[in-house]
Amino acid sequence: MEIFKKLFPKKEVSKPKEPSLVASISNTVLSEVYQDMLRENNIPFICRRDGANGYLKVITGGFLVTDDIYVKDEDYTKARELYDNYINGDENMEFTDSEE
Repeated sequence: MEIFKKLFPKKEVSKPKEPSLVASISNTVLSEVYQDMLRENNIPFICRRDGANGYLKVITGGFLVTDDIYVKDEDYTKARELYDNYINGDENMEFTDSEE
């Protein structure tokens, strides 16, 4: 049995890393804009929706449902920078009619 252990040493198998939560966004429009920004910057992501796998979002029109957006660890810094610069910066922006 020892000869098999020497011939075929046990290899360590590393588990893939879990994606990191970069943002939880409850505003449907801001979530879609942020996801588009990630796509434009070639940052792969996963969007998980609360509430019956996203069906609640369709029924309620996006109210009361949060999008949890996950990215790879190596993309976290860039994705968070995009979030901080755009989403947090525009969160309190007021929309006005340009014809006034």
